Amino acid sequence: MQDFESFEQYAAALGHADLRMLPLRRGRASWGMFSTEVDGLTVRMARDGGPCLFEGSIAADGFALMICFDGVGKVCGNGTPFGPYSVMVAPGGAAIQSTSLDVVSWMSVFIPASRLRLGGIHARSSPHACRVFDVPARDYSALKNVLSRVSIAARSGAFEDNPVGRKEAAQRLTDVAQRIVMGHEIDMEYGQANGRPRRSRVEIIGRACDILEAHSGARIHVEDLAGTLGVPVRTLNYVFREQMGISPRHFVRAYTLNAARGALRLAEPGSIRVSDIAARFGIWEWGRFSRDYQQLFGELPSATLRRRDVSR
Repeated sequence: MQDFESFEQYAAALGHADLRMLPLRRGRASWGMFSTEVDGLTVRMARDGGPCLFEGSIAADGFALMICFDGVGKVCGNGTPFGPYSVMVAPGGAAIQSTSLDVVSWMSVFIPASRLRLGGIHARSSPHACRVFDVPARDYSALKNVLSRVSIAARSGAFEDNPVGRKEAAQRLTDVAQRIVMGHEIDMEYGQANGRPRRSRVEIIGRACDILEAHSGARIHVEDLAGTLGVPVRTLNYVFREQMGISPRHFVRAYTLNAARGALRLAEPGSIRVSDIAARFGIWEWGRFSRDYQQLFGELPSATLRRRDVSR
């Protein structure tokens, strides 16, 4: 598994341009990931080094399945807390909102739609079809075991010059994934599944993200956000806590700090001050900003500015 020096490097390693990641609190461990492709299937084993948020979608046509080793009480996916045998199923194009509240290790596989035999179920879904399911312990163990075996084999070089082994491993993964998807009668065309629908909550969160994106040059308060969305602050609090496991105030704060960090990383040192960038985001309490920034990213804003992103 490769360890990354920064959260940004870890996020970039995921390789999904439309999947946004935000750290919510300072990490307590290093961010790490191992990724491999086995006969057209993408397998990942990773470690979130601290609380973070995934928001967006996977553009490719197919299905992603994700499990967490220690996600109970720590991970919430599209409004559903992870249990001991939970699997997140995300079709291509599905809206994903996943929150990790601590250090979490996870594994995933993405299977192209052409590899699954799903009858009338469509892999290209509406943007509301990502779900977290509690599956039978047998199916959970089967998925965990085959993901672990494939990762270990890939890291040891067992698949090199071994097309038969790659094909058999990919088929085993496909069979287990198909059993899980079909076993829950997921209608991916309309984004429905057994259980309570959460479309309105997903839409509220999505609109809130769009509003924050549109106001990235100015500070927006939770009260203003609720007013723009046309919902009471109490409702907004309820939706965020149920859907993401955090309050909207915490989300707005993390979003603003991450936006400021992005601007600092791109700025030319000497041509602009930290206070200028902070003011751009409606931040005028410099001391509090520096303290919150250091707590989240482990360094002062001035250090980020001096070490500008030279990779652009």
